[in-house]
Amino acid sequence: MFRVFGTTDGLNRHARVGELINSPLISTIATDADVTYTISQLSGRAILRTSLTAPRSDTLPTAAAILAVNANMDIGDTFLVMLANTSASAITLVTNTGVTLNGNTTIAATSRAFLVITKTSDTTVTATLF
Repeated sequence: MFRVFGTTDGLNRHARVGELINSPLISTIATDADVTYTISQLSGRAILRTSLTAPRSDTLPTAAAILAVNANMDIGDTFLVMLANTSASAITLVTNTGVTLNGNTTIAATSRAFLVITKTSDTTVTATLF
Protein backbone atom coordinates (compact mmCIF):
# COMPACT_ATOMS: atom_id res chain seq x y z
CA MET A 1 0.00 0.00 0.00
CA PHE A 2 1.25 3.49 -0.86
CA ARG A 3 1.41 5.57 2.32
CA VAL A 4 1.66 9.35 2.07
CA PHE A 5 3.43 11.21 4.84
CA GLY A 6 3.41 14.93 5.65
CA THR A 7 5.89 16.86 7.79
CA THR A 8 5.14 18.89 10.89
CA ASP A 9 7.45 21.79 10.02
CA GLY A 10 4.61 24.23 9.37
CA LEU A 11 5.29 24.41 5.64
CA ASN A 12 2.55 22.03 4.62
CA ARG A 13 -0.43 20.16 5.98
CA HIS A 14 -0.43 16.57 7.16
CA ALA A 15 -1.58 13.88 4.79
CA ARG A 16 -2.81 10.42 5.62
CA VAL A 17 -3.49 7.43 3.41
CA GLY A 18 -6.06 8.43 0.82
CA GLU A 19 -5.83 12.18 1.44
CA LEU A 20 -4.49 14.86 -0.87
CA ILE A 21 -1.74 17.23 0.16
CA ASN A 22 -3.25 20.70 0.07
CA SER A 23 -1.56 24.05 -0.49
CA PRO A 24 2.04 23.11 -1.28
CA LEU A 25 4.58 25.87 -0.83
CA ILE A 26 6.15 26.52 -4.25
CA SER A 27 9.84 27.39 -4.05
CA THR A 28 11.04 29.24 -7.15
CA ILE A 29 14.77 28.98 -7.88
CA ALA A 30 15.85 31.46 -10.56
CA THR A 31 19.59 30.92 -10.12
CA ASP A 32 21.37 30.14 -13.40
CA ALA A 33 23.78 27.71 -11.73
CA ASP A 34 23.93 24.28 -10.12
CA VAL A 35 22.14 24.32 -6.75
CA THR A 36 21.60 22.14 -3.72
CA TYR A 37 17.96 22.06 -2.66
CA THR A 38 17.38 23.15 0.91
CA ILE A 39 15.28 21.02 3.20
CA SER A 40 12.78 23.90 3.34
CA GLN A 41 12.40 23.86 -0.46
CA LEU A 42 11.94 20.09 -0.50
CA SER A 43 9.47 20.18 2.39
CA GLY A 44 7.30 22.66 0.52
CA ARG A 45 6.50 19.84 -1.94
CA ALA A 46 6.95 21.94 -5.11
CA ILE A 47 10.13 23.36 -6.67
CA LEU A 48 10.10 25.56 -9.79
CA ARG A 49 13.40 26.03 -11.65
CA THR A 50 13.61 28.98 -14.05
CA SER A 51 16.20 31.05 -15.94
CA LEU A 52 18.63 28.27 -16.91
CA THR A 53 20.81 29.03 -19.94
CA ALA A 54 22.71 25.72 -19.85
CA PRO A 55 22.15 22.22 -18.45
CA ARG A 56 22.45 22.17 -14.65
CA SER A 57 22.94 19.64 -11.84
CA ASP A 58 20.72 20.01 -8.78
CA THR A 59 21.76 18.18 -5.60
CA LEU A 60 19.25 16.74 -3.16
CA PRO A 61 19.61 17.37 0.60
CA THR A 62 21.29 14.66 2.68
CA ALA A 63 19.19 11.80 4.02
CA ALA A 64 19.98 13.01 7.55
CA ALA A 65 18.45 16.42 6.77
CA ILE A 66 15.39 14.88 5.10
CA LEU A 67 14.80 12.46 7.97
CA ALA A 68 15.37 15.10 10.66
CA VAL A 69 12.48 17.17 9.32
CA ASN A 70 10.36 14.05 8.83
CA ALA A 71 11.18 12.43 12.17
CA ASN A 72 7.89 10.49 12.37
CA MET A 73 8.39 8.65 9.08
CA ASP A 74 8.40 4.87 9.30
CA ILE A 75 10.48 2.72 6.98
CA GLY A 76 8.53 2.49 3.73
CA ASP A 77 6.78 5.87 4.20
CA THR A 78 6.99 8.22 1.24
CA PHE A 79 6.33 11.79 0.25
CA LEU A 80 6.00 13.45 -3.12
CA VAL A 81 7.69 16.59 -4.47
CA MET A 82 6.75 18.18 -7.80
CA LEU A 83 9.75 19.51 -9.75
CA ALA A 84 9.05 21.88 -12.65
CA ASN A 85 11.64 23.12 -15.12
CA THR A 86 10.45 26.09 -17.22
CA SER A 87 13.85 26.64 -18.82
CA ALA A 88 15.19 25.59 -22.20
CA SER A 89 17.90 23.46 -20.55
CA ALA A 90 17.70 20.13 -18.72
CA ILE A 91 18.32 19.51 -15.03
CA THR A 92 20.09 16.40 -13.73
CA LEU A 93 19.44 15.41 -10.12
CA VAL A 94 22.49 14.48 -8.06
CA THR A 95 22.51 12.27 -5.00
CA ASN A 96 23.82 13.26 -1.58
CA THR A 97 24.95 11.36 1.54
CA GLY A 98 22.46 8.62 2.40
CA VAL A 99 20.30 9.24 -0.69
CA THR A 100 19.96 6.70 -3.51
CA LEU A 101 18.51 7.82 -6.85
CA ASN A 102 16.43 5.27 -8.75
CA GLY A 103 15.76 5.29 -12.47
CA ASN A 104 15.73 8.47 -14.50
CA THR A 105 17.65 11.41 -13.03
CA THR A 106 16.95 14.09 -15.65
CA ILE A 107 14.16 16.65 -15.85
CA ALA A 108 13.91 17.67 -19.49
CA ALA A 109 13.68 21.29 -20.59
CA THR A 110 10.22 22.84 -20.20
CA SER A 111 8.81 19.84 -18.36
CA ARG A 112 7.94 18.62 -14.91
CA ALA A 113 8.49 15.47 -12.92
CA PHE A 114 7.50 13.98 -9.60
CA LEU A 115 10.10 12.94 -7.05
CA VAL A 116 8.99 10.23 -4.63
CA ILE A 117 11.16 10.05 -1.52
CA THR A 118 10.97 6.82 0.48
CA LYS A 119 12.52 6.12 3.88
CA THR A 120 14.51 2.91 3.43
CA SER A 121 16.23 2.77 6.84
CA ASP A 122 16.82 4.98 9.86
CA THR A 123 19.64 6.72 7.97
CA THR A 124 18.80 6.37 4.27
CA VAL A 125 16.18 7.37 1.71
CA THR A 126 15.54 6.50 -1.92
CA ALA A 127 14.49 9.15 -4.42
CA THR A 128 12.65 8.02 -7.55
CA LEU A 129 11.92 10.48 -10.36
CA PHE A 130 8.82 9.95 -12.49
